[in-house]
Amino acid sequence: MKFENKPLPGGSSRSIDLLVPEIRDAAKKHLSLCSENGIVLLIYCTVRDEWEQARLFRQNRPLPLIEAKAVSLRKKGFPRLAEILMEVGPQGGDYGPRVTKAGPGESAHQHAVAYDCVPLRFGKPVWGASRPEDAKLWKKVQTLGVKAGLEILSWERPHFEVKGFNQNLLEYMRERYE
Repeated sequence: MKFENKPLPGGSSRSIDLLVPEIRDAAKKHLSLCSENGIVLLIYCTVRDEWEQARLFRQNRPLPLIEAKAVSLRKKGFPRLAEILMEVGPQGGDYGPRVTKAGPGESAHQHAVAYDCVPLRFGKPVWGASRPEDAKLWKKVQTLGVKAGLEILSWERPHFEVKGFNQNLLEYMRERYE
């Protein structure tokens, strides 16, 4: 799968048209399968730029963890991504929950091969899965995503991505950022 190395919109987008064709087709299939099963699915994030990813990574992390990620990015050969991470702020404090493990350049969203979604019930997003009916709904959404050809992450319920992204992360990063 070849990523079209074109500029990303500033911040993030929810347009599935910005996804690479294979993922765009899988997203459409996922939406269709959900609809056929009576589930309304909202895709709320497809692609995001490196600065937005850096802000999300920094959310509720202390400065030493942010600095460690920047060192890791430099060691992998991506000094500009390390700079972005250190420049965006804020860090530390209580800025909400940690929502990603991926630093700038490390998210499938920067490579247009992922999207985040949430099922709606009576027009309202169902974010959690602590109630049995919510857990059942999310399980169905995930099962249908896998049926559409996507991979799910155990630690990030709303996220669907191309199969094998994490195993090929450095290849994706080198293609886009070197």
